[in-house]
Amino acid sequence: MMISDGRVTIGLIGMPPIEEKRLQVAFEFSKGRHTSYVDKNLTTPPDILMVNADEPKSLIEWRAYRNKLEEQNITNPPSVLVSRQREFKTEHYQVRRPLIASRIISVLDQVANKELEVEDEVAIVNIAT
Repeated sequence: MMISDGRVTIGLIGMPPIEEKRLQVAFEFSKGRHTSYVDKNLTTPPDILMVNADEPKSLIEWRAYRNKLEEQNITNPPSVLVSRQREFKTEHYQVRRPLIASRIISVLDQVANKELEVEDEVAIVNIAT
């Protein structure tokens, strides 16, 4: 999948309200960058899913959502599992709590670059000769 406008949509599953606020701050921060991130409801598939992996109910909801997409022959978006202490043996991306804006953006950039073919952020420096 390729993102042409640099705007990547993020679907949240089971994130506590305090973390949703932190994510919104990170997404707001990203607006000034080449690649920006925005929260999206799950009525249509987002570009990336972020899941509260510490909450079993959230993992069940995530699996059900992915199964529903597969049944409709829709490609599952890449997922980022958010956890305080657990390490998962999985092909999905992972980020540790506490959620910090720079850490969130870094992980989302990795996913966007690798899975969505979004170009890396480029800095242009004018060096006087």
